[in-house]
This record gives sequence, structure tokens and C-alpha cells, in this order.
Amino acid sequence: DFSDVKTSRSAPPLISTTPRTNGIYAHSSTLSSDKRFLFQADENNRGDIYVYDVTNLSQPRLINIFQYAEESSSNAMPHNCHARGKYLYCAYYEAGYLAFDISNPYDVAEVGRVETYRDPDQTGTNVRKIQGQYRGAWNAYVGLSSGNMLVSDMFAGLFIVKADSPYSKPNAPDVSVERNVDNGVTLTWNTVANARAYAVERSIGGQPFVKVAEFLTTTSYFDDSVRGQNASYRVRAINGEGTGVSPIVESAVLTASPTNPPTNQPTPRPSVAPTPLPTSPPSNAPTPQPSPNPTPLPSNPPTPVPTTAAPTRDVTYRAADGCLRNDETQVDTCFTPVIENGRAVNCCQGQLSSFNLECLRPDCLLATSFLEATAHCESKGMRLCSTQELEIGVCCGKGCNFDWRVGWTADICDNTPQTPEPTPSPTTPEPTPPPPTPPPTGIPEMPSTPYPTFEATAGFQSVDVDEPL
Repeated sequence: DFSDVKTSRSAPPLISTTPRTNGIYAHSSTLSSDKRFLFQADENNRGDIYVYDVTNLSQPRLINIFQYAEESSSNAMPHNCHARGKYLYCAYYEAGYLAFDISNPYDVAEVGRVETYRDPDQTGTNVRKIQGQYRGAWNAYVGLSSGNMLVSDMFAGLFIVKADSPYSKPNAPDVSVERNVDNGVTLTWNTVANARAYAVERSIGGQPFVKVAEFLTTTSYFDDSVRGQNASYRVRAINGEGTGVSPIVESAVLTASPTNPPTNQPTPRPSVAPTPLPTSPPSNAPTPQPSPNPTPLPSNPPTPVPTTAAPTRDVTYRAADGCLRNDETQVDTCFTPVIENGRAVNCCQGQLSSFNLECLRPDCLLATSFLEATAHCESKGMRLCSTQELEIGVCCGKGCNFDWRVGWTADICDNTPQTPEPTPSPTTPEPTPPPPTPPPTGIPEMPSTPYPTFEATAGFQSVDVDEPL
């Protein structure tokens, strides 16, 4: 609930409320430094951390749900989180004290951890296991001017920690610009290392730059709102440590090119000789009469029965769980192209064989049709995940509470029934049409190389207790 405590502290009026979800316990909340986004910790361990856009308090909007990096194998839960700068620091019970880069709230990344519960002596060896219990890192204080943070663990006591930079700020992108025939502008730039998102700023007619796009994870942007105007652009690469700003690029309005290049030679003088007379005098004979023989009738009369269309298939698309855990079995369900209730959309990019396979759930979309699901992923520069990609766990822990939801995949079910062929008219037999070519059964099978695992960056260092806080 969002209430106005400035109006009344004893009975603050309600501004708005988010939809209730069974099993969700909104334990604690914290605002981003620009007060645009609210991070809510769920102590019941259903979704872990929820992100809301609260730019309009009357209509808070859920934009992301995320969990810590080991959620798929070790089911811990958050307790209290605190935003400071572009980072979110969370006392995560048995998972310890965690740091997240929130410079892109739509795609949050874990960047550091202190194992207060599993490795309280910081030896590098875990002596306890995560079992989803209410024990471990309980709370923290992040307001010390030294930058140190105080973390209380229910078993190991008080920790004094300081966050190291997980990486440097991004370099400036190298941007190119192109006008199309409709005078729209396409910007493209290189992938910048450690960038969590990109933002595009524009200036028209020498006016101050304004932001026209933010939190982009692709390396291109199309602007169709500057037709007939000259525009200047710059692109920012962003992460928790700062911003890399590109040089300004200009995009002038297209002009028509001349048919022939200009010449340096002067125009020749006109000829003094007159144009010669026509070679043949005009004829006085009338135009000949039309042929007395008309064109014959068509050789064959039209067919009285319309041509029979080739048989079609009622295509259905395979459904799959967003994340298989332990000994769970994949669902055996197919969706028709349009369904009544929305289903989860999991978007993938990269390839498992190239070790760059990645899954995102942009905007937490529940799509009611296969076309809506595929179009949404393509609009983000990605594609709809296959059943096999979901089965290897590439989408586990990616938020939106979709791990437990059945969603669309890119695969077509192989048990699709065939529509019977219509019976042709007996008066005009038609040749039997060739059998239909069955649609592809999905994307090519991917190699069985196991999905790579990555260790979380240890983005903290211990501080001697004799140092000033």
C-alpha cells in the first residue's frame, strides 16, 4: 500500500495499492536514489525481490522480479534491503550479505557477496548449508560516512564490510547514424564492456539534449519522430560505477541527389544550321479498316467448380515450465495460436554451443498468442526460448515469478492434426493436390553441452575492527 503520511500521520490517506498475490509477504521496501523505483523484499520466498516503477504513485507498475544467483539450487530468502547510489544491499538470511547493480532496474545483476552464515570466518570454505530457513544475515546499516556497512548475522554476530567496485565505469560507445528514405534516423553502436544498459539523448535545432530512450539492452535505436528536422544524438553506456558518453553525432535531413553530376564545361552555342526537313512527306491514305475476322472464342470454357485449396494444419505450439528444479518433469502441453489466459514469455539470445546463451523476461509479459510472444522478444532484439533451452535451466531465477509458470516456446507440437481435404465436385474431377509439407518441428536440436556455471563476484572486503567506521 502507498499512503500519504504528510497529510496525516495518525490516519494517512491511501494513495494506491498493488494487487494481492497469495503467499507473497511484502516485508520491507527501499527507494532508489532518484525515487523512481521501489525495491520490495518478499520474506516468504516466492519471488524474493520485486521492482516497481513508482514515478506515478497513483499507479505503481511492477517491472521486474529477481532473485540471488544461486536461487535455483539453494533456496534462500531476503529480509531487509537498502538502496545506496546505483547498488542494492540485502541481508539475505542464509545466503549472506549481497550486493546488486540496479543501474538498470529492468535487468538487475548480482555483483558481490559476503558469506556471513555459510562461511562466517571468511576462510573460503562453507561450513553450513542453505536450507531456506530464517537464519543468517538479518539486517544492515549503510549510512556511515566512511562507506563501511554494518551487517548483523543471527549466528555469527556483527560484520563490518566495505564494498569494492565490481568493475570500472563503461567506456564511451562508438555511434554511427543513418537516415532512411522516410527521414527516420537509425543509431547503432558497439557493445561496451560491463555496460548494464544504454540511454539515447537527442537535441533538435540546438535545443538542450533530452532523453528519448533508456534502459536499452540492444545496441541500436530507431527514431521516427524527427522527419524533416536536423537532429543531434549522444548515447550513454551505464552501470553502477558511472556512465560513458559518446561524442555527439549529427543527422541532417535527406536531400534528393542530382541525376547527373555537374560539369565544368560551358553550354555550347546553338547551331546555325536549321533542322532538315522530314525525310518522308505525310501520308494522305486513311487508316486501314479492322480485320473482318474476329478473334476466336476461348478454347476451353471456364471450370465451374473452384480449385480446391491445399489442406492445412491446425498448428499448435509446445508449452514448457520456466524452470525445472531437482527431479521435476517437463509438462506435456500444447497451446493453440491464441489462448484465453496469458502465458509467460521467456526470451533468449546467444547459443549454448558458443557459451553465450542468455535468458531475460522483459516487462514480465503474459502473452495470449504465439505471435504476441514472438513479437515481444523480437522487439527486445531476442527470440522466444525453445523447450530444450528452458529444460537446461537458462531461465531459472530470472524473475517475474515465471519459474513456476507454464509459458510459450518456439517449438511446434509434432502431434498437430491435419485438416481433411475437401471432396471435389463430381461433375469436374480435379487432380489430387500434393500432400502438404509439414511445418518445421522447432529450432534445430542444440548440442548436449552442459550449461556453464559462473561463480558470483566477491565484491566485498572485510575491514579491521580497529579501523574507524
